[in-house]
Amino acid sequence: MIKNKRTYRKFIAVFTLVGVVLMSALVVISTYKKYNPTIIFIGKESDYSIDFWKSFREGLYAAQDEFDGITLKIQQADGETDIDGQIKLMEEAIEAKPDAIILVPTDIDQLVPVTQKAMNKKIKVILADCYLNMENCPPLIATDNIIAGEKAGNKLAEYLSPGAKIGVIGQTPGASTAIDRTSGVKTALNNNGLVLTDIRYCNSQEALAISETEKMLKEHPDIKGIVGVNEVSAMGAALAVKKMGLTDKVCIVGFDSSLREVALIEEGVIKATVVQKPFNMGYAAVNSAVQAVKGIRLPASHDTGSVLITKSNMYNRENQKLIFPFTNIDTNIP
Repeated sequence: MIKNKRTYRKFIAVFTLVGVVLMSALVVISTYKKYNPTIIFIGKESDYSIDFWKSFREGLYAAQDEFDGITLKIQQADGETDIDGQIKLMEEAIEAKPDAIILVPTDIDQLVPVTQKAMNKKIKVILADCYLNMENCPPLIATDNIIAGEKAGNKLAEYLSPGAKIGVIGQTPGASTAIDRTSGVKTALNNNGLVLTDIRYCNSQEALAISETEKMLKEHPDIKGIVGVNEVSAMGAALAVKKMGLTDKVCIVGFDSSLREVALIEEGVIKATVVQKPFNMGYAAVNSAVQAVKGIRLPASHDTGSVLITKSNMYNRENQKLIFPFTNIDTNIP
């Protein structure tokens, strides 16, 4: 009887020890996975000739290099209007079961169901550049676009008299960036006594931005100022105004800072531009994804900031870092 009790106790002790070892191994494996996550980035613009997205991608890569051991897979929709294509990429990403997805949504509403599906599957989701119209929205890494829009509208007001009529050229009506920047512009125009006369969209296609601006100015020849709320729409508006010989009659304020935009600022066609920090945005998105996988609670949003650039301040040292980011890469993200 005693022998049986001793055997039983030995069995329990060994069984307990094995259980502890297995649990410890699982913890180690889980910790290793958390520090070596797979992250899928799903963007909305495959055209890297657009400087904003070129800089954003460099931020992604810089973060990948810094966080040794992570696997970063980059996928892109065919453009800002390729909503169905982006939904398909999200579905495929969910099937791949990554630790995290970084999404730049093409549409504020239509990407909600598939994003919720990813979250229900316990995949960490980080939004970059654009938010989604949903409860329990994933953490957002982006410019505060309402404030940025107000900066653009207030700057435009400095060049014009109260009562002046204004037009807006946006990228797509369903993008939260266009919605919020236009909202900010409206607030600034109202506060300064300016009148918003027309809003048009170019689907982030420069040729369409040019033609829509030309139509706007022909239909409303008394428009005195235009805000282009992203790089492509600003370039299209500026080129149309230049082509029509209206540089001295129509003020342009834009967004972002491609080399072509910089040249038009020097030329006086564009009066000012609101420059974002896309490198920081891409870097911070990966950083946030890594933290989320580790179980760190993130704030609802992180404003990566924006700066108003004009001909008079564009060659200040700090502004040069924003305008020419690839010669001044800094991973010390605020």
